Amino acid sequence: MRTREKIVILLDYAEETPEYMTARGIGLAKRLSEKKKDVTFLSKTVKSGFGGSEIRYLEARNSGAAFVKYEKASLSYDEERGKFIIEAGDGVFDLSIATPYVISVKSGETPELEIISKKLRLYKKNKKDKNQNGGLNDDKFFLYPAFSTRRGVYYVNPALISPDMEQSVRQAVFAITADMAAIKAPGYVKEINRGFNFPEVDPDKCAFCYSCYRACVHGALEPDIGLSAMKVMESECEACCTCIAICPGEAIARKDSRRQPAGKGKYKIYCCENGAAYGFESLRPFLGEYGRIMDSERVACGGSVGADMLANDFKDYETVIVACCVEDACRHMDGEKRACRQVRRAAELLQKAGLAKKRVEIINVSHEMKNLMKDKILNILGESV
Repeated sequence: MRTREKIVILLDYAEETPEYMTARGIGLAKRLSEKKKDVTFLSKTVKSGFGGSEIRYLEARNSGAAFVKYEKASLSYDEERGKFIIEAGDGVFDLSIATPYVISVKSGETPELEIISKKLRLYKKNKKDKNQNGGLNDDKFFLYPAFSTRRGVYYVNPALISPDMEQSVRQAVFAITADMAAIKAPGYVKEINRGFNFPEVDPDKCAFCYSCYRACVHGALEPDIGLSAMKVMESECEACCTCIAICPGEAIARKDSRRQPAGKGKYKIYCCENGAAYGFESLRPFLGEYGRIMDSERVACGGSVGADMLANDFKDYETVIVACCVEDACRHMDGEKRACRQVRRAAELLQKAGLAKKRVEIINVSHEMKNLMKDKILNILGESV
């Protein structure tokens, strides 16, 4: 009896595979297994955020595909045998597969698209290996597969969420049409702003260093030659405040936050609008007395909370907490890392000023980590009393 050649579908080898690509890989494993192929599906992480994930995994397994989760893997090619050699292990068991068929599930990018993305300054994840470039929104979980990081610029990913390509294209066209209609609608600028005013540049502080220009993924910063300073184009701005967080001269601030008046509380917490803000208000009743005497402020990104803001807060508050995204989950160019640096800087300023009893702390939480957020807040405030 002839032994069937193995087909290996390898995910997460060069970089983490997006969820919708995982869904396509599972669908491919199912179809190959139904055609009596010996399929092994290797992945470093098990993703289940896409629609019907459990059913898709189950159908593929029932079709005969073998799923293996690994921690480390290596890939080489044996020219004499004409086969790829894949070594994988999970720290306990090791697996070695020799196969002429290795399928990497990812989307490609043409040289033309690379040129266009550079001209439009569309943000892409930096990758050392140029051959590993994926789509413009492969690693951006918060973007619909038809959107890019710049408003009004669309990129329809060839590997969309749905395995039904025709249905996916219809969904993409519908999403783009709806977005274009919304942009033209009166009041759209205010709607997308979600309560935040646009940033503005103080020309007296601007060093004209172009840091904000290079960082803005929406192309909303432009040089004003007459003022020798940058300016914000509100028609392009998404009010994400990345420019505020990255400006080395602290020359950019939201129009409504040059100095926000203090509330009536004893403590204050800054909550990232994409994470902690969703969970904080729901857990406030469970913070007891602390919840009643704590003021909260939503910010676009924890990295936009500057050391000067924190220092000024200590005129009115005993303890200030910055609640931002968990590590490497921030969508604002490592905003949580900048938030950590700002908090450390504020703590050093307080120590130099002799205000040892007043505290500033940072916590890394997502919108679903309510219990962890509650425990961390209670621990911080309990120690500050």
